Amino acid sequence: MKQIQAADWIILNTLIYEIYSIEDFNEMRLNFLKKMKMVIDFDDADFYLADPQHPDQIIEGLSLHHTSARRETLDRQNGDTFGLVHAGKCLVCRDSDLMSDEQLEQTSYYQNILTKNNWHHAMKMILAFEGKFLGLVTFYRNIGKADFAYEDVFLADMMKEHMALRLHEQERFDRENREQHTIEEITAQYHLTKQEHRILCLTMKRMSNPEICDRLSISNNTLKKHFLNIYRKMHINSRLELFKMVKGTH
Repeated sequence: MKQIQAADWIILNTLIYEIYSIEDFNEMRLNFLKKMKMVIDFDDADFYLADPQHPDQIIEGLSLHHTSARRETLDRQNGDTFGLVHAGKCLVCRDSDLMSDEQLEQTSYYQNILTKNNWHHAMKMILAFEGKFLGLVTFYRNIGKADFAYEDVFLADMMKEHMALRLHEQERFDRENREQHTIEEITAQYHLTKQEHRILCLTMKRMSNPEICDRLSISNNTLKKHFLNIYRKMHINSRLELFKMVKGTH
């Protein structure tokens, strides 16, 4: 492995500071791609966020050289990458770490994304926090260039935990400051069942769990399961967050 230069360490330390200090989220993401190009040789890169409602979707793509997103769905044919993304762990890997060139060239990911943009090599930074997939950064090299080196993987690996934490903090901030909706709007938007809708209505009336169980003739364990399903669908973790999302409950 080639020795990392002192200038690279300075850039990386500055970048770590900027990951946490740049308030505008998209500006921070684009700055990350630009600064990484100063320490890693690549021809293009993009930065996608996980879609909280659709685990096989990635959204809000930013690209270093293109303003429009190039893809919205994680390629299931590239099975190793799809599995790693949903393993819930931060990871940096090259396509060549997962499969041979011959195998890669047979995937729709290679045919529909890489070759159409004159790329051949890719290195992925999978971002996750506490077991939850949050985003995907991919660096690309053009056809005819050498693959990413272990040094490149090492440099990207130094950044992954910091970026994952920033994504987690941004997600929490967005969740706490999201727009309020009526019970009917929430039921429709998050596809709540009729029973979940009833539980939500009773909860918003400040009824206790025993009171809800008595009203609906269900056990406490059943009620807890319904609450877990409601929280999962709404991407929240507590009744307090639930109250914050529903109009007229403050």
